[in-house]
Amino acid sequence: MASSWRCRRPRSWRQSSFALAVSCCGLFVACGPGAEPPRNVVLISVDTLAAEHLSAYGYEKLTSPRMDDFASRASLYRRAYATAPWTLPTHASLFTGKYPFEHGARTFRQPATRSPLAEHHLTLAEALQALGFRTAAFVSNNAYLTEEFQLNQGFETYVVERCDGWALNRLALDWLNEKPDEPFFLFLNYMDTHAPYNTRRLKQRPGFLEHVVGGPSGKILEELEEKILSRDPSYSSESVERVVDMYDLSIANLDEAIGALFDELTALGHFDDTLILVTGDHGEIFGEHDLIKHGRDLYEPLIRVPLIIKRAGQQSGEVVDGIIDSTDIPHMILSQLPEETAGLYLREFPNAPGNHPNISENYYDHPLFWGWKDWAKRFDRERVALLEWPYKYIHSSDGNHELYDIEQDPRETRNLLEQKSATAARLAAKLDRFRSERPSIDQPPEELLVPTPEEIENLMELGYVPRAVVNPTPVGLIEAENLPVIAKSREFPFGLQSSSGFTGGYWSKDGHMFAYGTQQGDWIELRLPEQEPGRYALELFMTKAGDYGIVAVFVNNARLGSFDLWSDRGVVPSGALKLENVELAGHKNVLRLEIEGKNPNATSPFFLFGIDGIRIGEPAR
Repeated sequence: MASSWRCRRPRSWRQSSFALAVSCCGLFVACGPGAEPPRNVVLISVDTLAAEHLSAYGYEKLTSPRMDDFASRASLYRRAYATAPWTLPTHASLFTGKYPFEHGARTFRQPATRSPLAEHHLTLAEALQALGFRTAAFVSNNAYLTEEFQLNQGFETYVVERCDGWALNRLALDWLNEKPDEPFFLFLNYMDTHAPYNTRRLKQRPGFLEHVVGGPSGKILEELEEKILSRDPSYSSESVERVVDMYDLSIANLDEAIGALFDELTALGHFDDTLILVTGDHGEIFGEHDLIKHGRDLYEPLIRVPLIIKRAGQQSGEVVDGIIDSTDIPHMILSQLPEETAGLYLREFPNAPGNHPNISENYYDHPLFWGWKDWAKRFDRERVALLEWPYKYIHSSDGNHELYDIEQDPRETRNLLEQKSATAARLAAKLDRFRSERPSIDQPPEELLVPTPEEIENLMELGYVPRAVVNPTPVGLIEAENLPVIAKSREFPFGLQSSSGFTGGYWSKDGHMFAYGTQQGDWIELRLPEQEPGRYALELFMTKAGDYGIVAVFVNNARLGSFDLWSDRGVVPSGALKLENVELAGHKNVLRLEIEGKNPNATSPFFLFGIDGIRIGEPAR
């Protein structure tokens, strides 16, 4: 049965009852006469935390009682925005004070998709380390915050471990207790609220959302994703409601862990004299705008994040209305230190609340992993949102620009682009002017990061990469991973047997191998098992997909034919590609796969193919 149900948003962004004051002008108070400089700094970034799902921000479910209590003694920013709807670019902004178009740690229109943070950028951790702080990061996102993305710059200790919030606390506290009397900068990245959500029973409120305890959020999201992104209205509203409850339970689990961290800091005597910031790197969406999870776009549920800041010695709460974003964080932290100490570094992080336009950016959407999907064409674009309250203007490289009045239309259901064309034109000009005035990284670095097999498995676990169709293994199949790579056309990134190799990379999962190159003529050679000399019937088992190319097959330098591996049905098996009367030597038989061309319908600018294995028949008599 078709359903028009969409995610229920909060009734309003109402001021919570704990707020004691509302500040409409000054967004942050720098350290000055009478202000207490912090001895320590704790920056907490929660992966996939939408502000609208926190009870501290007016959500109807009591998802965050510990953060509510924290906010009653801190400054809560109602209009805080992430600079991107996914992890890597937002964290690079948190650390550098720069937007994704400036720091370049973002998606480029390449199959590898990902660019690390260049080492020439000064980071917050480097600045605080130079000022005498011990620096450590404990990170749960093992997909986009690993050291290869170079966000570890300035951290003396940088630990990546996929774990829940309680385990992350233990790692951080063990480090803290090594030298408890030295000033420290501690960065914590929690993943409880990222799919698959932490749906364990709460320790302190075991009855909360009991009906979804242990629920399989990853499986439900995977089932919903294809239909919602394809704009197929037949998906179940009950499934959406259930997965929203799981998300809310994960927030409650996170909230207990953060509360436990605050208790430990209090017991150690660090809570009162520490500057503590709690924010999110992006939000989550559940059906609105035909979207689910995160990434892909710039609507409010995806980029509006919590920001709660407790200054050293702060005892009373306030709610701040001005717009703020991830690039403001480094300056806000350094502004709390004595000016004679931090003044030099403050100039290196010029973005401060209210002194610059606020934007959020998104570039394409993992074309290597999703490019063959029909719905992927919708996201083959660049999007930049400019916020000037109450308006949000979204510039889109495909021409589908949008303008919303967030105050009157918080769900962004009424595009005012034509109705308020003068406002749209003014904001578009403001955006163009701002971006033209700042250095921009428009091209990817020479060496993009190619995902390794372990990284792809992590991406699959987190829902970033679709799991390919599982096919029955043909009897007698020699799986691709058991066919040694003996030569390649260019240097390979994974340190295999030869120093020359295929341009892109390959990964093997359950015997299957993907490979890609950058140009026609790229090739890879695999060793076939020894056989008695003679002529054989071979069956080659390949994989087809929407961004795969035409592959020529050679055995012992004899060209046996070519196969078009393009498919409009996703990742599917090719079936047996029969090669008759193939002459094999007694040993040193070589299978060569060479990229011969690209189907005109292929969605990727690169050349890809996949191989499952080969079956060798009986010799001809």
